[in-house]
Amino acid sequence: LVRKIDAIETLGCVSVLCSDKTGTLTSGCMTATDIVTYADGFTSCRCTGAEWAAPVLNASVLSLAQCGILNNSSKPNREGVMAGSPTEVAIMEACTRVFGDDRMQYQEQNPQVFEIPFNSETKWMLTIHADDLQPGAFRMVLKGAPERVLAMCTCVLNESSTVELSDQRRGEINTHLHKLMSGGRRVLCFAEMRLDGYADD
Repeated sequence: LVRKIDAIETLGCVSVLCSDKTGTLTSGCMTATDIVTYADGFTSCRCTGAEWAAPVLNASVLSLAQCGILNNSSKPNREGVMAGSPTEVAIMEACTRVFGDDRMQYQEQNPQVFEIPFNSETKWMLTIHADDLQPGAFRMVLKGAPERVLAMCTCVLNESSTVELSDQRRGEINTHLHKLMSGGRRVLCFAEMRLDGYADD
């Protein structure tokens, strides 16, 4: 059924038509290939395949992995395999490889107390987590489209401290984001904010 007559003209120009059914060319799953952080320069670690190597766990890489573990809707099924949307599962698997086998313990120590689910209008997902080791302390984690997340950020984690997200740094980050996306990658950004001194309610 053709709803737009222009589509007929477009089809007439096609010389090669490729089709796919899940399970033939694709496997119906998604893989996060790179974790990229900024610290007055970019650190990128490969998260899959034979090229995988344990990254240097500087503060920014570890923080990103923690954010990916906390702000995540995937859950283990009865067989212990992560289940959920392909994107969420891919993020969880990549961040677990960086963080290590203490993922479940870390989630238990930082239970989720609030969530705004992802939707197509806001293009982000927000979660807030209590810190069992610091009563009254909370961690807010945001994940979503780069342009939406960056627009809400004023600082960037630089090694072990935060620095102002200046116009120069913002430009460098946007340039690197476009480079990643031009390579066919789907890119998501993470941000976090500490909320200290709040009552449990």
